[in-house]
Amino acid sequence: MKNRLTMPRWNWQRVSQLIRLGFATPADKPAPIAGQDGAEPVPPYVPGILAGPCPCRKGLFVRMFLLGGGLFVAGIGYGHEGTFHLAGEHDHEQAAAFPDSEQFARVKLRFTAPSDRDVNYALVRVTPAGDRTAALAFENLVSRAAGWYSLQNGAVLRLPREKLTIEAVHGLATSVTRQSVDLTAMSGATVNLPLHFFYDPKARHIIGGNTHLHLIANAKRQIGFLIKDLDDADRYLQCVGGSDDLDLLYVSHLTRPERTYISNDYSISALKDLSNGRRIFGNGIEHRHGKSLSPSLNGTTIDGQTVVMAYGHVLLLNLLEFNIPESIGPGLTAGVDATDVTPLRTGIQEAHRQGGAAVWCHGTQGIEGIPDWVSGVLDAQNIYDGGSSGTFETVFYRYLNAGIKVPFSTGTDWGVWDFSRVYVPVEGEVTSRAFLQALREGRSYITNGPFVEFTVDEAGIGDTVALPEGGMVHLKGRALGRTDFLHMQVVQNGTVIHEVATTRVGDHFEASVDLRVKVEHSGWLALRILPAQPYSLYDPVEPGPGINIFHRALFAHTSPIYQSVAGQPIFDRDAVESLLRETRLARKTVDQLGVFANDRERERAVRLYREAETALEKIIRNKGSD
Repeated sequence: MKNRLTMPRWNWQRVSQLIRLGFATPADKPAPIAGQDGAEPVPPYVPGILAGPCPCRKGLFVRMFLLGGGLFVAGIGYGHEGTFHLAGEHDHEQAAAFPDSEQFARVKLRFTAPSDRDVNYALVRVTPAGDRTAALAFENLVSRAAGWYSLQNGAVLRLPREKLTIEAVHGLATSVTRQSVDLTAMSGATVNLPLHFFYDPKARHIIGGNTHLHLIANAKRQIGFLIKDLDDADRYLQCVGGSDDLDLLYVSHLTRPERTYISNDYSISALKDLSNGRRIFGNGIEHRHGKSLSPSLNGTTIDGQTVVMAYGHVLLLNLLEFNIPESIGPGLTAGVDATDVTPLRTGIQEAHRQGGAAVWCHGTQGIEGIPDWVSGVLDAQNIYDGGSSGTFETVFYRYLNAGIKVPFSTGTDWGVWDFSRVYVPVEGEVTSRAFLQALREGRSYITNGPFVEFTVDEAGIGDTVALPEGGMVHLKGRALGRTDFLHMQVVQNGTVIHEVATTRVGDHFEASVDLRVKVEHSGWLALRILPAQPYSLYDPVEPGPGINIFHRALFAHTSPIYQSVAGQPIFDRDAVESLLRETRLARKTVDQLGVFANDRERERAVRLYREAETALEKIIRNKGSD
């Protein structure tokens, strides 16, 4: 095995288990499901030793059945049939044993779609007929939220012999396929699940990426599949990337409990090897500065506001080499870097030197975000990517109204908990570099469900429409999604100026807008879908309108299309003054709560904030009143 930092080991417990199963008596030949469209019989089998639903690097099973004994020798693999048990939304316990053969049927799932669509993987949920709230749970498979599983085409499930409903989707672009099956008198069958696409982003050269993804080994809080090592991580990434139809996933690192908080167990070459013609696994580093170790320096009140001494958190993407310290400051690297003298900007600048990109994470979390955006060293801004710090208004709109162009981005932090992703247009070959360039240019929109299309005077997302004087512009937009997202809003300079409700179109929902908008001064326009309730990545909510199949509140937002009137920059005094006040508070936080070896270190750290204050004050002086 090449390009890996950990080598594979034989799992002798698994080998002995497979040898024991080798003596199992083959089941009776299963019959097809009567009256089931697309159902066909499957051949006899030996329980538990089928090649599995998701690939991994440990290789295929090597089977050698000895005549008269039924004994076989097996190499290491991750092939598993799923074993069912009834479980609720939050029940992630696994079944203790396979049910008796007379109580279950072996069902092979086959996903079908147009020939130009990649359906090697899909999301599947199985529920008792007439009750979609009691999804069956399976062991050994990559489970997701709300009873869904990421499965490879041809996966085999052991299901109870009763009437069931099997549902399937692929990514965000298909409606929910539902098949009713009656296994009451059956021992097995193959069930066809046709996937119905209502949208094709790739035909429009739109590429979906996750810019904030970590994996954690032996996590106490599992993401539906216990990752023990890099081979498990490979399996998880392939299954989830395929079922969710993601084109590019930036895997920043894999954390190991016995090491420091951040570790880079994926090498750059290993991620390259993991990539294939269907999707790219990009590299990066989580670069962060945490809270001070001293309790007296956390949650201190300054100028009547509670502050925390933490510079923040960025993702450094598409690096050439991992030579950047991941965690900095005494809060996360005690005994390594004893002071707060090193800002995040040092790592950001090194990433840029390597041709990489820097994405600010978790909305308003951290105190270095404003200085870094004012200085122009950041490339994109994440929201709803693990933390719930801020809203569209507080995370983005102040920057945009102050004339700072901030591309929208998002991801899913520790594992893929939701469909959250950022779409950008990429013409020609899809590469990490091309994706990040389009993201830097602000040609993005974020979503965990609806697709969005948006133009102003035929200019696309990220473009600037130049107007010699104030006047009218022609705005056109459309959003469409699998589940009802309730409404789509037009936002001008942070204010909602138009809203349109969704309508059902066949097997999905759409909302569209075609109107003329008055532009009096330089500003921006965008489309958004506001969450029906406060968004939480990790905590599901009750299903219903405005909620996706993972039980997360739906959201979407385009990066802006800008309007320049008479060549004047965008300027809103209130927005600039708000940023200035927060920067001054951040500077006082560093000065009063930072841990430094001497006054020279303190001044070096504070200087970054003074420079941002000077820049913001200059904007106010040059622009006057709005």
